[in-house]
Amino acid sequence: MKKALLTALIFIVTSVGLCACSDGEIEVPDGLQIVKISEDEGYHLFGPEGWVVANDGSIAASYVSTINSTSITFTKAKAPEGTYEEYFNREIAKFAYDITILDGEAAKPIAFGNADEAVSYVYTFEYGGVSLASWQILIKNDGEFYIFTYTSYGDPTDEESDYQYYLEVVSLAVDSFEFVEKSGASDKAEPTGEWVLTSDKSLSGFELYLPDTYLTENVGGIVKAMISDKASLSLTKASTTGVSILEYIEQRKSELESLFGEVSDIAIKLETLPDMSGENADMFSSFDISPTADPDITFGNLEKNRIIRYEYSYTYNGRVYRTCQLFGVSRWDGFVFTYTAEESEYGTHIDEIERILQEVKF
Repeated sequence: MKKALLTALIFIVTSVGLCACSDGEIEVPDGLQIVKISEDEGYHLFGPEGWVVANDGSIAASYVSTINSTSITFTKAKAPEGTYEEYFNREIAKFAYDITILDGEAAKPIAFGNADEAVSYVYTFEYGGVSLASWQILIKNDGEFYIFTYTSYGDPTDEESDYQYYLEVVSLAVDSFEFVEKSGASDKAEPTGEWVLTSDKSLSGFELYLPDTYLTENVGGIVKAMISDKASLSLTKASTTGVSILEYIEQRKSELESLFGEVSDIAIKLETLPDMSGENADMFSSFDISPTADPDITFGNLEKNRIIRYEYSYTYNGRVYRTCQLFGVSRWDGFVFTYTAEESEYGTHIDEIERILQEVKF
C-alpha cells in the first residue's frame, strides 16, 4: 500500500517559497546569489552563493546545508514603539532561551544596503545543547521596519568559529541589499474586495482567484500574495525531481528545522489512510503525529486521492508562525500551496483560504 501511495503521488517538486527567482536584469554580486527579489515588497535580497534558499511566506531565508544550519533571514515586522533598545528588550523576553549581548554590540548604528537607518546586535545563546551566535539588524526604511538575522555556531569573537568563517560573505550580503521602488503601488486601483484572477495559466498551469485586497506578485508562474503584514500565501507548479509528496514533506520539515529549530507537527491529512501495518508501519515515522483521513480534502479540481495536507508551526524571533501546505498532483504536474501566518492571525484568514483552495483550477 505504501508503494501504491508513493507511486500515485510522485511529482515534480520545487520548494514553493524555497526557490529563488532569477532576473537577467538584476546584477548579482560575485560570491552571492538571489535569495528573494520582490518588486511588490520593494527589495532585493542576496545571500551566500551555494546556500539553500528556503523562503517561507513573508520570511526570506537561506542556510548552508542540512548538516550545517548557519542561516540568514529577512522579514518585515511591525514598527517598534519607543527606542530600538526598548523594542529589542521586549522581543528577547519572548525567546525560549537566554541571550547574552556582546559588549559594545547593542543598538550599534551600521549601514544596511541603501536603508535609511539600521542598528545591530550581536548576541550568543545556547539551543539544544549547542552554542550559537546571532548578528541581528533592525532596519527602518521609508517608514517601514525590517529585521535581518545571521545565525551560526560558536563564539563570535573566536576567529576559528563558524560564525567568523561565514561573516565576510554575510557582510557582503548586507552591503549588497537594496530597497527599490515598489512596483505598481501608485497605479493600483483602490481595492473593492472583489475576487480577481491573479495567474496566467499558460505559465503557471493554474487559475488562481484572490481578493483584490491582497498584494500579489506573479513571477514566472509563481503567485505570491501578502494577505496582511502577518500572513501570506503562495502557489506554484513544481519542477521535476522525481520524489513523492511524502518524501518532499519530510525534506521540507528537515529544512525548516535547520532554519528555525523545532517544527511542531499539527496535522497530516489524506482522503483515505493507507495500510500502515507491517513494512509500512514507519511510513510517517518522521512526524510526531499520525495522519488522519479527511474525505473532504480539497485542492481545487485535483483528485482527492492525489492530495496531502500538512500543517505545522515553528518559532522565529520569538513569534510563533503556523503554516498550512497542500501538495497535489494533476495528470502531468505537481503543485504546492502554502499559507503562513503568525499564530495569532492564522484563524482570521482560514475561511478565506479554504475558499481559495476550493476555487483554484488546474
